[in-house]
Amino acid sequence: ENAKHKKAQIFRYAPLPEDLHTVSNWSGTHEVQTRVFHQPENLEQLEQVVNDANEKKTRIRPVGSGLSPNGIGLSRIGMVNLALMDKILEVDKEKKTVRVQAGIRVQELVDGIKEHGLTLQNFASIREQQIGGIIQVGAHGTGARLPPIDEQIIGMKLVTPAKGTIELSKEKNPELFYLARCGLGGLGVVAEVTIQCVEGEELVEHSVISNMEEIKKNHKKLLSENKHVKYLYIPYTDAVVVVRCNPVSKWKGPPKFKPKYSTDEALQHVRDLYKECLQKYRVKGATAESPDNNEPDINELSFTELRDKLLALDPLNKDHVIKVNKAEAEFWRKSERYRVGWSDEILGFDCGGQQWVSETCFPAGTMAKPSMKDLEYVEDLKKLIEKEEVPAPAPIEQRWTACT
Repeated sequence: ENAKHKKAQIFRYAPLPEDLHTVSNWSGTHEVQTRVFHQPENLEQLEQVVNDANEKKTRIRPVGSGLSPNGIGLSRIGMVNLALMDKILEVDKEKKTVRVQAGIRVQELVDGIKEHGLTLQNFASIREQQIGGIIQVGAHGTGARLPPIDEQIIGMKLVTPAKGTIELSKEKNPELFYLARCGLGGLGVVAEVTIQCVEGEELVEHSVISNMEEIKKNHKKLLSENKHVKYLYIPYTDAVVVVRCNPVSKWKGPPKFKPKYSTDEALQHVRDLYKECLQKYRVKGATAESPDNNEPDINELSFTELRDKLLALDPLNKDHVIKVNKAEAEFWRKSERYRVGWSDEILGFDCGGQQWVSETCFPAGTMAKPSMKDLEYVEDLKKLIEKEEVPAPAPIEQRWTACT
């Protein structure tokens, strides 16, 4: 009862011990310190790690490359990471399958099987994920007829606390296999994975700016006629960038198209805006600092690098963000083009720098009869952003995947 009269004590944190590992996720939005960070080099060492944790009744969490923006793999109690178990173990060209250790990264896997004429059925925007991680979180690529990546798995080896190392497939323990393919690391540590691949193919990518009215008219056609399609909405504008990809064979060869603007011309107004804003924020003495000698030449920066730098000048100022968004819409208006390349090159997407991302997933009807709830959702979201005056940068990315 007399607590309010007591003098406040200054609380001091104890110094951090020297043997702590600091682990952060890929986009630098979450990090933890832990004393326990295992990196086994082979299956026997991984089995020992899991067995020891089980005997001591301690927890360890499998963590991959930390691609998830929510930091799902991070744990203060302890982690096990398979980055040193990253080998391709077996390729069957006839059956188009590959068996790999779960710590191999997507890009390393794709590079390794390219010489066999094989590739993965689909890709997310980034290639840095470990295979064990990308299947466990139900990651997906782009394409309304293509299922999430865990559906490409036909066999796996799981190291468990209670049952040791078990092999799973449609034939061996099928019920557990279906659960474990997308088990969030909760049923054991994925040690090896057998993947159903496809023959490598070249794609034609077409990027063009549109608007919501046009999208509504063509939505069903866009979903059904393109192997891969995604929309990038730009808040505070009516602009929607449509990116669609199809095999070269569908085009009967690369399309003949001459862009109206060069990349330099498309970027020039964004560079001008950056120079103008840099001057403004320098004068006002706000967050922008004078560029030092290590600062790259503005003409060497890609669009996403320029956008990141622009947003960093005043990220919570709605009017500033609107200006950047309008510059982005103009950039895409001048950037309609076709690009031809192998699927692993084309389906990637330069997402920019540090990302705080919120993802939502819900059913949107069928290919034959889209419910249009996906487009209504974005319309409602954009209205809410404007009503609440949220400084929301671009893009709001929307894509489709088949159900598991």
